[in-house]
Amino acid sequence: MRTLAALSVLLFLPACSLLGLDDAVPFADVPNAEMLRLPEPGTSVFNDAASWEAFWYDHTTVSDGEGNPVPPPEIDFSSKTAVAVFLGGGPSGCTNYLRLVRSVSLGDDATVVRVEQPRTVERTCDMLINPIQVVAFEKAGVVRFAGDVPG
Repeated sequence: MRTLAALSVLLFLPACSLLGLDDAVPFADVPNAEMLRLPEPGTSVFNDAASWEAFWYDHTTVSDGEGNPVPPPEIDFSSKTAVAVFLGGGPSGCTNYLRLVRSVSLGDDATVVRVEQPRTVERTCDMLINPIQVVAFEKAGVVRFAGDVPG
């Protein structure tokens, strides 16, 4: 029985490689991205704090009790890259957060961010929204978007 299990594992590993499963890069949502308002669809890549902060302050709509913009979430750019995928102003709904990034993987010449836009949006309330998702993953030199890329 152990031999059969070991053989199954050995047979499965090459299939993982062929399917690209071993090239998957873990990613995580950057908190509070729903505070951003981008009127046009598109994507952005951030490899340093300066570009991230400029993007955040250009597009944030939330301020503290004293009228100052809420600062951006911290990202450790010494080891991380962040990307934003946004659909622009549009579908009615109750939140700006929308899961758009389906996977991040290592390609031959770039880190590939696969995007999938929803086919329909649930209309649980009537509000103008700016759907966006910002994720961070291990530092990448070149980032390429694939799939249903907005813009």
